[in-house]
Amino acid sequence: MPCATKQLFNLSLEFSDGYDEISGESSPVRPSSPDGPDLSPPTREELLAVIGQSGEHANCEEIEDDYGSDYTIPVNRKSPQTLDQKIAVILDYMHTVDNHLSLYKFISGVFNSGHASFYSENSHIKLMDLWWMQCGEMQDINMKEWIMNQAAEICAREASFLTNRASEGPYFDVAKSLCLPSSKVKVNTINSFQLQQLEKTYNEVTPNFQKLLQAFTTSSQSQELTKNHSFGQVMITSMALNMRSIKTNYHQAINSLIFWDNCVPKRLTQMLNQLSICSSYPFQIKAVASLSKSASQLAKKAANDPLKIKMLPYDNFNWMSHVWESSTLHKSKTHDEVSALLVILPTPLGGHASKVTSVKSFKKDSRHTIDVDDLVVFRKHAVIHIQNILAELIAGLDGQKNLIPKFKDNNAINHIKTEEYYLPTFDQEQGSTRGNMVVLEHYFGKTFEETMFTVLGDCLTVAWDRAAQDQRALYLSPDVFDHLSSIRTVGGLMHYEMNFISAIAGNYWGSSGNTDAISLSTLHKLFPNQTEINPRKINYYACYIQLDTNHLSKIATVIVEDFCNSPDCLEGMEVKTLLGGTVNGHTVLLFHDILTLQEMHDTVKQGHPTWVLHMIKFWMPMFYAAGCYNYSNECMEMLHNIIHDWPTPYADIAFKGMFFNPQGRVEDFKPTDIHVEHLNDCIKEHAHVLEKIVPAMGYVQDLTDHIFDEMGVEDLNQIHRHVSQSKDILIILQHLVVHHIFNFSLDTPSSHAVTDLLTHDLNRMAGANGEH
Repeated sequence: MPCATKQLFNLSLEFSDGYDEISGESSPVRPSSPDGPDLSPPTREELLAVIGQSGEHANCEEIEDDYGSDYTIPVNRKSPQTLDQKIAVILDYMHTVDNHLSLYKFISGVFNSGHASFYSENSHIKLMDLWWMQCGEMQDINMKEWIMNQAAEICAREASFLTNRASEGPYFDVAKSLCLPSSKVKVNTINSFQLQQLEKTYNEVTPNFQKLLQAFTTSSQSQELTKNHSFGQVMITSMALNMRSIKTNYHQAINSLIFWDNCVPKRLTQMLNQLSICSSYPFQIKAVASLSKSASQLAKKAANDPLKIKMLPYDNFNWMSHVWESSTLHKSKTHDEVSALLVILPTPLGGHASKVTSVKSFKKDSRHTIDVDDLVVFRKHAVIHIQNILAELIAGLDGQKNLIPKFKDNNAINHIKTEEYYLPTFDQEQGSTRGNMVVLEHYFGKTFEETMFTVLGDCLTVAWDRAAQDQRALYLSPDVFDHLSSIRTVGGLMHYEMNFISAIAGNYWGSSGNTDAISLSTLHKLFPNQTEINPRKINYYACYIQLDTNHLSKIATVIVEDFCNSPDCLEGMEVKTLLGGTVNGHTVLLFHDILTLQEMHDTVKQGHPTWVLHMIKFWMPMFYAAGCYNYSNECMEMLHNIIHDWPTPYADIAFKGMFFNPQGRVEDFKPTDIHVEHLNDCIKEHAHVLEKIVPAMGYVQDLTDHIFDEMGVEDLNQIHRHVSQSKDILIILQHLVVHHIFNFSLDTPSSHAVTDLLTHDLNRMAGANGEH
């Protein structure tokens, strides 16, 4: 083993008294010198004699017998120096080299040298972290100020490349896209805006500023889960850039359009503009005008596109422009306006628009037969309606909602966003046949000589259009448009529903002295807020809230069979034992009629045209029996056109045009005419220079809906959307129990004359030979 515990060698260098320093200036010839004498290696004995070792170490492993091998003489080593000692030695050495070489100059020289070894593995970053900690971190005011000054300079540089120094920086195209003059606000500008994309852009071009915002706005202990901090950072960044340069206003311009759509007052808009949240009010108005111009150009292009199938829903509305300081030339004025939409109907798969809408195809007469048992379908759907209603009302049935069958229609409309264009308003009365002729000529011109165009309106509008066609039929002009024969009309489903509600309310309301326990006027008096209640809000299914929850489908079927039948049928089944007009008989009729309304409303929402057409068949005699002859005639006209008269492809497309899907969502279809009514309301809110702003309304509304949906505002707004009717149901239930409603054994006669709307006039309407 190595002799590590004892000192092997005692070597020393001693000089005699006669040693002269000068004599040591020349060294003897080195053994490797070619001129020197040949020296043989020392023997073992000679080496031991020189180092003065005794024999006890002669066998030590540290001394090799082979003189030709490498041989190292161990020596005493000093203990390792500490880091402080090493630093002291280096500093002393620096002082000996140059008395003026301070630590500052040394470190500055190292940084400026750019030597790779100094910057390897981020050594300089680690050094600055150590410096920051050794200076007490937050305690050193000067250090904090220096750091923030450097951070401010970095952020200012990022901002300058997007504003005043954009041409010098690497993001010139991005900077250009963030500047939006009012004259450049186009449809594609609105449609392409996305907050998430703007957030991504800011993260790429201002990464350091985003780090500061993230640190400043986010807390690890934050409980505010309802706010999306990333959208807040986007707004702060946009505000900061707009404060630096008023031309960088992309986000502010979009906000100003959203504020315009939501009727934010002018003064509030100007205040928010001073905070760099939105653009100024003058910019807002100019931007809307520019957007309207762009939208009108797209509408004209779509209207003249032979590959598109067009529909024109339009309506008349009145409004008054008020002035607060009147004079002879400046006074309030009443306007009779026409609002219109251009709706593009989907072309059938494999079809061509020109063939579907060809005027020549309408000269062919074709007949079809009705071979579907509509009553069976309605009963099947009524069972599903009852199940859905019970599952919603009864606690504990939520888990069975997924087990309830879904409505199916082989001809269901695809869930896609309806393509639409808002057209400029037309200041023209529409209260006469002549007025409607002027309106049609204004919007159509003479551009549809070979193409059939569909017009949608309420019952009165459609009637006037047909009357205008009848008047023009006698014209001798060879042009098709002069006869208005290139136009076909369809009604609005919302007006069907509203007038059906009016029809059943009139039938079941009752009169003074002629009411019973189930008359709507009687039920109306049960509620404390009588003036705010509409008859359709009453829920007649509340009496079943105690039913067994394990047999939902069976229970719903029993309800439909026993209580959604005609009184005559129930008398034949001996369920209704008291003959004639009774309270329970009237209840059954009302129950049936309300279910038809439920069926119509749900099938419209789901986009099922087949079942809507079935309900129009139901409502045709019901309107007639209720005295609503105009809508009964409208139902007959619709059935005749869709089933008998119009060519199959066009009839299907035109009927589906009565449905409108504003966002392309599932079960989010609405009647097209209600969309026109909403347009009227929006126009009245912005009633100034209408023809210049109306075309922009649709796109701005879509922008608002998109932003609200992207930010989650719509979800927050819908948290309280469901209004509980539990108290209303309890009031009605107590009333029904007291008067033994649906208990046929305790049925009582009624003085209220109620008409069976479905069967009352069927024979008379069918004609002598059963044509209908």
